[in-house]
Amino acid sequence: MLGSTPLLIAALLKCTPRRWVDKFKVGLVDESKAVEETGLLKAFNQASAMQVGGGAAKDDDFKDAAAADDLKKPTKS
Repeated sequence: MLGSTPLLIAALLKCTPRRWVDKFKVGLVDESKAVEETGLLKAFNQASAMQVGGGAAKDDDFKDAAAADDLKKPTKS
């Protein structure tokens, strides 16, 4: 029963007269309109375009990290 609830609601919304929709302050979605990059969408697009690692200041030099770990190990005498 729970799984069929969205189907029932969708059918009722399809049968809703246009004049009832005009009474509510909810507009229909215009899918042909271009998307404006404001707020959260702009921040997401900036974060997804960000480059991490590599480049001129390569921070992925694991050989130096391994050498530093070897220097920190105490020697047995």
